[in-house]
Amino acid sequence: MFSGFIPNFAAPQLINVSDDGYEIVDGDTIKADATIKKLTSFRLSKVDAAESDQKFGDKATKVANNIYPNAKDFASTINVSGTAAYNRGLFDSDKLINELVDKGYGVPDLRYFGQKFLLNQTLTAKRKKKGIWGEISNDQFVHPKAIQFINQLKY
Repeated sequence: MFSGFIPNFAAPQLINVSDDGYEIVDGDTIKADATIKKLTSFRLSKVDAAESDQKFGDKATKVANNIYPNAKDFASTINVSGTAAYNRGLFDSDKLINELVDKGYGVPDLRYFGQKFLLNQTLTAKRKKKGIWGEISNDQFVHPKAIQFINQLKY
């Protein structure tokens, strides 16, 4: 039996994203022509953000635009192994995830809740009534994922 270091000679997969057609759709979706799998739309993993036509959607979109103003900055976040619904690729961005949750424009995906994913940040945003959390007390629009998330919280 061999025990020891086994080098990985596989070349890293380089992903090119063109500025042509690059668009922030909303806080958790970016359109871009990428060289990987011929995908043109990418979904942020682990967090749901307000859609562009929902309350706070414009603010979530602005956060994403500030973090990824161009295709070059965005390209390094693409997850080469994952895909999301609607034939979208996935991208991972701790910076965007944290910003959306801190400001109350996004909530952790419930599939990750068992891992206490972003629980402290979510509770802080809720306690300070930031973004969608400020709407919960007065029966105005509430993001559907926020209601599900609130029902899961154990204080």
